[in-house]
Amino acid sequence: MPYVTSVERIGLARGRAEGRAEGRAEGRAEGRDEGRDEGTRETLRRFIQARFGVAPPAVEQRIAAADRAMLDQLVERAAVAPTVDDL
Repeated sequence: MPYVTSVERIGLARGRAEGRAEGRAEGRAEGRDEGRDEGTRETLRRFIQARFGVAPPAVEQRIAAADRAMLDQLVERAAVAPTVDDL
């Protein structure tokens, strides 16, 4: 094993600490995004249920698989669609 100087050890420790901090920040951001999407899904389900009754399985599957852009489109469509099948 090669010799590691104290300066190198300090640099390695700082690099690890920075890497952990960046990883935690990225994890929090991803968690917030996932939480926001799940909240939109739940709100959309409740809106569809209040407006049309029980959503068909095909609509439920679309909601579950939708990314943020598709969720936004579904929310807009749910507000103006004459029937649940038009979503």
